[in-house]
Amino acid sequence: MYKIFEKLGIEGWKALVPFYGTYLAVKTIKKSWAWTITYYVPFLGFVVWMGIIVELMKLLGKTSFKDHFLGVVFAGIYLPYIGFKEDVKFLGFEAAANYKKSFKREWVDAIIFAVVAATLIRGFYIEAFTIPTSSMEQKLLVG
Repeated sequence: MYKIFEKLGIEGWKALVPFYGTYLAVKTIKKSWAWTITYYVPFLGFVVWMGIIVELMKLLGKTSFKDHFLGVVFAGIYLPYIGFKEDVKFLGFEAAANYKKSFKREWVDAIIFAVVAATLIRGFYIEAFTIPTSSMEQKLLVG
């Protein structure tokens, strides 16, 4: 994030300060200060982090699904690559605001969200409250 901050016109060392770097990233993408607090909430923080990365990529002109995927999944490799790449420049907020997703991209994003949401709901809500009973004899040894 050091070099990304420099491309955005912010001193790079500020990215290394734990809470301040997050605050500046959220402020740069023009989101509510509540994003900074939510970033430090377990599980929700990961979603906010992905949003911050995607929005920062848009500001740098990286709007393809491939760029967003690499930025989120391989952040430790891809973000420094973007930071040190000479031809990547801060394009401004107008360029990011004018970006429109294609029909295909909208559907891919919706499917990914649905799969992740269904997995989290099933894993943390439904299966967490399944109480083993003797009626589960095929799966559970009863004493």
